[in-house]
Amino acid sequence: MLRYDAAGFVDLRSGCGGGAAQLLSAAQMEELASIVIEEAQPELHRVVRWRLVDLCEEISRRWSVRVCRQTVGKWLRQIHMTRLQPRPVHPKKYPEAEVAF
Repeated sequence: MLRYDAAGFVDLRSGCGGGAAQLLSAAQMEELASIVIEEAQPELHRVVRWRLVDLCEEISRRWSVRVCRQTVGKWLRQIHMTRLQPRPVHPKKYPEAEVAF
């Protein structure tokens, strides 16, 4: 009632709240992108390749921010990264046999 008395119908409209604050800063998002690009180091990170679950643990360890897999997936899409992995290639593969087949 006070808003209506002050400015009429125009002020009755609710404004946009803007949403929740970002959990990671821009610098931290850049660091996350570099972590994903440089690949996992098995000795240091205890993983062979990054999965969303592993990235959640790494984010929690580095910045003390707990997020779910969906949030990390959303962040990766925001920085234009996908979860596509190249197909593995057997080290003893014979290209000649593949062509002949």
